[in-house]
Amino acid sequence: MKTVNLTYTDNVQLGTFIHAHGLARQEHILIQVFTGIIDEQFIAALIENLLSHLPQSRIIGATSDGIIDNNRILQLDTLISFSVFNTTVPETYISEDPADSYSLGQSLARQFPSEKEIKAAICLTDGLHTNGEEFLNGLSSINGKVIIAGGLAGDNGQFKQTYVFCDKGITSCGAVSAILWGDDLIVSNYNSFGWQKIGKTLTITKCDKNRVYTIDGMNATEVYAKYLGDEIRDKLPSTGVEFPLIIQRDGIDTARAVVKKHSDGSLSFAGNLKEGEKVHFGYGNTEHILYHREQVLNKTQMLPTESIFIYSCMARRRLLGEHLRSELNLSLDAVNVNGFFTYGEFFHSCNQRGLLNQSLTLLILSESPEIRAYTPKGTPPVEYNDSVQTVNALSHLIAQTTEELMELNRRQKSILRQEVAKNREKDQLLLHQSKLAQMGEMINMIAHQWRQPLNTISSVSSSLLLKSQLNILDRETLESKLKDINTYIEHLSTTINDFREFFRPNREKEITDIVEVISSLKSIIGDQLNSDNISLEIIIEHPVKPIFSYPNEIKQVILNLIKNAKDAINSHCTAKGKITIRVNASEEHISISITDNGGGIPAEIREKIFEPYFTTKEKDGTGIGLYMSNVIVKQHLNGSLAFYNTQDGTTFVIKLPVATETTQ
Repeated sequence: MKTVNLTYTDNVQLGTFIHAHGLARQEHILIQVFTGIIDEQFIAALIENLLSHLPQSRIIGATSDGIIDNNRILQLDTLISFSVFNTTVPETYISEDPADSYSLGQSLARQFPSEKEIKAAICLTDGLHTNGEEFLNGLSSINGKVIIAGGLAGDNGQFKQTYVFCDKGITSCGAVSAILWGDDLIVSNYNSFGWQKIGKTLTITKCDKNRVYTIDGMNATEVYAKYLGDEIRDKLPSTGVEFPLIIQRDGIDTARAVVKKHSDGSLSFAGNLKEGEKVHFGYGNTEHILYHREQVLNKTQMLPTESIFIYSCMARRRLLGEHLRSELNLSLDAVNVNGFFTYGEFFHSCNQRGLLNQSLTLLILSESPEIRAYTPKGTPPVEYNDSVQTVNALSHLIAQTTEELMELNRRQKSILRQEVAKNREKDQLLLHQSKLAQMGEMINMIAHQWRQPLNTISSVSSSLLLKSQLNILDRETLESKLKDINTYIEHLSTTINDFREFFRPNREKEITDIVEVISSLKSIIGDQLNSDNISLEIIIEHPVKPIFSYPNEIKQVILNLIKNAKDAINSHCTAKGKITIRVNASEEHISISITDNGGGIPAEIREKIFEPYFTTKEKDGTGIGLYMSNVIVKQHLNGSLAFYNTQDGTTFVIKLPVATETTQ
């Protein structure tokens, strides 16, 4: 095979070129057209001219962000590449599927002849409407073996209108393909990346395929403003190709460049991203990119090579500037090199497939198996001027500093996890201690609750025994006294059930009636408060709906606050102690306030009362009751616990969120 290029000016020049190279006599011709002229009429006229000269040819093309003609880089010109094959047959196809990009890829692939062993497919899609990754997924779902090259059309960085076309038509919202088959055709491909990660790790938090709404919970456009500045944000999407998002998939760094900015601040990328995926901003390291040029040269010299087609990212043209020719200087004796700058590159081989950004991709064709020792033309070592060296030094500084900061961050996270684990272990220990202390108090309450019924039962049974011994026990008296004993036994049983329910572990949330929770506490501690001459009043100010929570943890907190209020009243020697529990509700919270007349909390200890092991009770205090109450309310119940002094005491306020089972 042989490929020759023409930078097109007019139809007369085109005819002269075709005659000079004897193209009209050739049977199998694939013409690739890459143009910086974004004009549908111009493209249609050019296709007509080509077919009038070479009706046997097959044509495929795209608008571009620049063209590559061997060692020349052109911007607003039109390149026509004529590949003449000896035995290989080219065929072209076009598809416009309005459903989605996946279906577009499928509809194109279904046109390929199934009976032929297709060696390669050059695919070109519009650069603004097609999701390149979904297109490739759809195409490979029908034919997953063929090598795919090509990319997304460009429009000189304007992001307004792109076209792809073939000898069968033109589309601004579709795809075209040229397939190649033949026993003698040898196909190879290669890609070179060179972009590097920079900055902190970010997380995609909301997206739909290639449209990203939020990153780290922030509007996608504003993330660019935060980390790259307002100017970069305001000029998106054109600036987005220079600062893509880099993801790692299957151990390979892959870039995703912005192709569209939406009015809601979301961004469309050339390929898909996934919620939860970790990304970094990327930047182009000139020295790193040019270093890979040697690998590209070595690759081409190890393969049968008669023609090289380049599909390179537009960002490389903008980044490399005057050094772009050094990267693309792959011209070898008797080997033609041509291609265009894309809005996304297709790369599909046996070990890697997908949509690339910021990369250089090569499609290498030959109908001869011979590997010839070509000598690269004009490949002197790359020399950098002072400005490039400065940029490279700053790039290296940023990359190294970023890596060190990320490593420091990883170490800090590790230390934080260890400390959190220690704190969690400490909290579990304190919670256990709190439970033990409260269990001791509860046993005292049980003893107090049982004392009177047991004394009464003992008194009644003694009276019955005495009357029996004196033979004065009548049937009516016996039945009456036994009923009294049963009544007291039922009271004891109810008390046991109340205490057993209190200590029942709550492993899952359940529908909780706050009024019932507080009422059950009154039956537990009421007698003990009465013996200390302390009244307990419960006021429900508004109808309170059940909530979805942990009832026993709520009981534990309220009981602890009542116990502290009782101790404060006794310490203050209040003549008529009083504890008031007041419950009211709003649309968002249920508020439970426990007020006492125990003299209040002294100013000098107010900031310490929620600290672990802080206590004012010299003999019996553990200093963990209020601390654990605060932990339970905040961490387990997602609420808040606060206090303030009143005229003659203290009020503690528990606020719990109103939530139903369906909202959990």
